[in-house]
Amino acid sequence: MANAASPAPHPTPPQPPPQAPTDPKRALTVNALRLKAIGERLRDHLSGMSILPVGEFVHLTYAFARGIDFAVSAGDIPVVANEIPAILRKIYELRKETFIQSSLMVLVISCKNACSKKWFQPTDSSDILRIANELSGNFCTSSGQAASDSAVLEIISQIMPRYYPWLKFGRLITSIEAKVGYDVLMSDFFIERNLSRDEKIRLIVVQKENLDASTCVTSPPHLFGQWKGCGQED
Repeated sequence: MANAASPAPHPTPPQPPPQAPTDPKRALTVNALRLKAIGERLRDHLSGMSILPVGEFVHLTYAFARGIDFAVSAGDIPVVANEIPAILRKIYELRKETFIQSSLMVLVISCKNACSKKWFQPTDSSDILRIANELSGNFCTSSGQAASDSAVLEIISQIMPRYYPWLKFGRLITSIEAKVGYDVLMSDFFIERNLSRDEKIRLIVVQKENLDASTCVTSPPHLFGQWKGCGQED
């Protein structure tokens, strides 16, 4: 007589992914602990104590920048803040290595935003701003000439009612003035975490020499595509 087959075991249902803490204070605590842990791993790698694969090192550099951004946007200054400039300097020593350049630029911009929130000592902030200026040369031909806010607002007051009557202008986030020619320009800026969902970000390119003609306003489709890719609407 044959033995009856054992019933097949029930498969274990997949566990849901861990949810980010919804309590703001807890989220900041978790972020601060995460920044400290990432900083320790980066220091170990840079000192030769524990060498990481290239991909993991780059990933940690991006993660370090995201943690800084999260704290800056929430108005927090984590305990590890005083250790960040030294870590950044060590990573900056690798700036000639192609694999690290993009993540290093992202980290430098995050640290630059932290400077504006008084995270660091004045000497460290000055050094970070110097690094940002030097590194930007790898990504653009010029940082561009900063435009006067009053001049930009005057131009906006003329073109908005005429060419964008359905839009309401709220505030100017950043502006840059380009000279005639072919340059790759850069202007970094920071957007607060508490940005209203009703507030949209729009890039407007204006030829200020002829504001009376509709052709003075251009909206490069590839630029708007990049904004949308970042979760913004045109």
